[in-house]
Amino acid sequence: MAQSSCRLPAALALRCSAPSRNLYLSALRMPLVTVASNVPDQKFPKDFNRQFTNVLAEATGKPAARISLLVTPGARLTHGGTNEPTCLITVKAIGAFSDDLNVKYSATIADFMHKSVGISPEKCIIQYMNLEPENVSNSGTTMKVLMSKK
Repeated sequence: MAQSSCRLPAALALRCSAPSRNLYLSALRMPLVTVASNVPDQKFPKDFNRQFTNVLAEATGKPAARISLLVTPGARLTHGGTNEPTCLITVKAIGAFSDDLNVKYSATIADFMHKSVGISPEKCIIQYMNLEPENVSNSGTTMKVLMSKK
């Protein structure tokens, strides 16, 4: 169980222990985000990656420097069998999601995609994926190993 000093959301309480809490919190700051859209590249703002990274950082409270973002415009992508502007977004992180947070993130992301690229919220499909620390690597090792060193 979580120690009383743990201030993480309840969904993360089992992973919050004094020896690994700081590194674990650091791992939460490493969201891996992909955006695929059928909107052509020239219709994306030139600084889309910077703007979206900043939106994600503000929404999650994590430093922009820790967010990895891959954007694939002009994808052969349909939703509901139409060619209307559509996007599929995947946000992956270690234990960073909950029902309430996902609702907040979804509203923020859908609003940004609508304002910046013209994709209606109904055509903005977002998938949140919790990653296990042994399946994420940084600095030549896994997050599980890095977390065990703290």
